[in-house]
Amino acid sequence: MNKFYWHRGSLDESVNTEVSVNDFEELYQVIKKYLMGFGIPLNKHDIDIKFYGFDNRIKENRYIVTVAGYGVVGWANKDLKNTQTDKFKRGDF
Repeated sequence: MNKFYWHRGSLDESVNTEVSVNDFEELYQVIKKYLMGFGIPLNKHDIDIKFYGFDNRIKENRYIVTVAGYGVVGWANKDLKNTQTDKFKRGDF
């Protein structure tokens, strides 16, 4: 399962915002809908996902999700952007 957590003040607050997404496209739609509420336009290439480290508190890898011109929006348990790209590079579709 691919997880996305909104950036909040504490880990508990962030984990309570968990959203399950199937792929990068779904993550993009979730973030786009949120930012549209603030009048902020979003393109797919504006989203960046980078490995942040292993979090012992929740026993999983953490990837920081940022939006160009906005900053940190949340956390994921996978790099959904590159996972999808790698899938197509391998021809597993």
